[in-house]
Amino acid sequence: MAFYSYLTIRQNETWHEPVSFYERTLRYAPGSPGIYNNLANRYGETGRKEDAIAMYKKAIEIKPNHADAYNNLGIAYYRMRKNEDAIAMYKKAIEINPNYSYAYNNLANIYDETGRKEEAIAICKKAIEINPNYAEPYNNLSVAYYEMGKNEEAIAMCKKAIEINPDYAEPYNNLGLVYSMMRKKEDAIAMYRKAIEINPKYVSPYNNLGGAYYEIGKNEDAIAMYRKAIEINPNYADAYNNLGGAYFTMGRKEDAAAAFKKALEINPAQADARRNLDLINK
Repeated sequence: MAFYSYLTIRQNETWHEPVSFYERTLRYAPGSPGIYNNLANRYGETGRKEDAIAMYKKAIEIKPNHADAYNNLGIAYYRMRKNEDAIAMYKKAIEINPNYSYAYNNLANIYDETGRKEEAIAICKKAIEINPNYAEPYNNLSVAYYEMGKNEEAIAMCKKAIEINPDYAEPYNNLGLVYSMMRKKEDAIAMYRKAIEINPKYVSPYNNLGGAYYEIGKNEDAIAMYRKAIEINPNYADAYNNLGGAYFTMGRKEDAAAAFKKALEINPAQADARRNLDLINK
C-alpha cells in the first residue's frame, strides 16, 4: 500500500486530439516549439517514451527558454527512473521561471521518493507560496509528513488538498492510509471508497480498501477489492501478495500459493511474497 504523488505536465495549447493531429500540424509549422511539446505529451501518454524525449528536446532546441518543455522532459526522465536527469530538468525550468509552481511540485515528488524528506517539504511549501490554490503540493506534503510519522500534519495537508479540489481522488486515498495507521478503520474505509467513487480506475484505493477489510476480518470483501485492483492493473504485485494472504487466512492454500507465485513472477524482488510462499511450502 502506498501514497500517490502527483506530477503535473504543462501544455501550451488546450487541444485534445490524437497524435496524428500534432504530427500533421508539424508539417505546416515545423518551427513551433509548442507543437513539439504537445506532440511529446501525446507520445508520453501512449508509451512512446523515447519519441517523447526527442520531441521535448526539439522544442527546447527551437526555444531554449521553454520552461514547460524542460518540466515535461523532467517527467519523461522520471518515468524512466532517470531521477538525476529529471531533477536537472525541473531545476532548469525553475531557473527560467522562478514562479513555476508545477516544476517545484514535481521536484518535490522526486525528493520525497528518494528519501530527501526535508528538501521535499521545503520545495512543496515553495510551490504553495507561489500558488496557494494548487492542490497537488498539499497532497505531496501529506506524503512526506506521513512517512515521517507526522500524522496530524499529514491529515491537515490532505484535507487542504480536498478543500481546494473536492474531486481530487489521491488525498482521499492518502487520508485513508493515515487513518488506517491510526487504527481508525471505519474512517479509512470511507476515504478509500470516496477515492474510488471519484476515480473508479484509480488502483491504489482498491488495494488499500482490501487491506482495511482484511484487518477487520472481512476476507471475502478483501478478496473482491484485491481482484478489482488486479483487474485494473494486472501487473500489481502487491495486490497479488495481499490476495494470497487473504486466501491463506481462509485456508485456501493452493489459491494462496498461486497468488504469491504470480506476485513473484511480476516482481521477483517481492520479499513478502517469497516469505509467504516459503511458509506455505514448509
